[in-house]
Amino acid sequence: MDDFLLNNLVRFFNVLRVSGIRLSLSEAIDTVRALVCVEPLNKAEVKAAMSACTAKSEAEKRMFSECFERFFVDPVVKSDYISHKAAVREYEKAEIISKAAELMYQGQELEIENGLKEVYAMISEEERKSILDFLERSSTGKNMKPEFKPITENVVASKLNNLKKKYDGFNEFGGAFDSPLSEAGIIAEDAGKALMEENSIIYKNLSTIEDKDMPEVIRVIRMMAERLRKSTRDKLRVSGRAGLDFKGTISAGIASGGMPFKLKYKRKHAPRQRILTLCDVSASMYRFSGFVLKFIASLHTEVKASDNFIFSTGTEKLNIKNFTTATDIEHEITRSGVWKKGTDVSQAILHILTNRFVVLNSSTVVIVVSDAKTVFAANSAEMLKQLESRVKKVYWLNPINESDWNRIAGIDNIRRHCAMLDCSNLDKLSKACGQL
Repeated sequence: MDDFLLNNLVRFFNVLRVSGIRLSLSEAIDTVRALVCVEPLNKAEVKAAMSACTAKSEAEKRMFSECFERFFVDPVVKSDYISHKAAVREYEKAEIISKAAELMYQGQELEIENGLKEVYAMISEEERKSILDFLERSSTGKNMKPEFKPITENVVASKLNNLKKKYDGFNEFGGAFDSPLSEAGIIAEDAGKALMEENSIIYKNLSTIEDKDMPEVIRVIRMMAERLRKSTRDKLRVSGRAGLDFKGTISAGIASGGMPFKLKYKRKHAPRQRILTLCDVSASMYRFSGFVLKFIASLHTEVKASDNFIFSTGTEKLNIKNFTTATDIEHEITRSGVWKKGTDVSQAILHILTNRFVVLNSSTVVIVVSDAKTVFAANSAEMLKQLESRVKKVYWLNPINESDWNRIAGIDNIRRHCAMLDCSNLDKLSKACGQL
């Protein structure tokens, strides 16, 4: 019986790790010791004891609860559930491969990645027919030779990548071909999906946010910003001691005859940090930049000062301290002279490098907000290199999912000179802002 219980605990710890909950060996040992103090047949007590030892945040507590309820069920029911899920996923893969077999150029199947095959299986019949019509014309067109097949594959891949953005939440867990078939992987993935459905707006791709979603988005941003402020204050409170204050300790001990009963500590001087944001407000970026600026406006009291610039093919300064809502910020962006134009990151960085009113020094943290789809990508990387050498740190908040970064021209050179963070949904954006 002990071996069976221990075996179950080890398997459950594996589920937690796969789900993203960090679990050290000492925490696992503490969990086992905690179970000795509760009634093993009381599910609520067991769950509370294990959660207290393993989950370190509200998000981890929710994930723990979902995993716990899925793992600790009747063994026969769980075994049937895992077997059924694995069989369904194998069937889904076979269906995707079968549909993707339609993609032919002059009798040869197109060589495209599995993720795009999944997109093809997901799109509407009308969209699928459009791609097949293109392939038919390409295969039978005049002077179309077999060596043109790679070009055709690139065109179809580009079309499928564009369609991929249309399907919100697609590939959030890696897609059908990457879906796990193990017990730990299936339970962790299903727990994550359940939490996403429960908090859909937090995990919704920001590029698909509609006007009707805005009130809820603003509410969530305010909630997340308040959590970040509280977290920052708590960290400063914990790390605020710089060392023992001997003079203060001796003075306090005079009342007790010179005995140092009450120790005094020196306080660290708060870092004089300055934030400079550089936000892309081209047609595809202005709404996302509005979300980021709302976060910055909510957090600006935690830093010494902040300067905010918006850019496209030109650059303008934006004062956000007096704005109360993200709608106000968005309205101000739409009134600017740079709204909805092209994107030139190089000129925006050059603007702040040569602006004598902009403070750039070792206490300045620069936040660039853009999808990195810019003209003159090589120039942008060079300008970013110069900026990096003059400031404390450069962060780049990218609204495109990290798995798609490799499709952006010149992004590798840009990433060498900044810390680029995936901010494709509010959850990721909040975590990114927490790192700044």
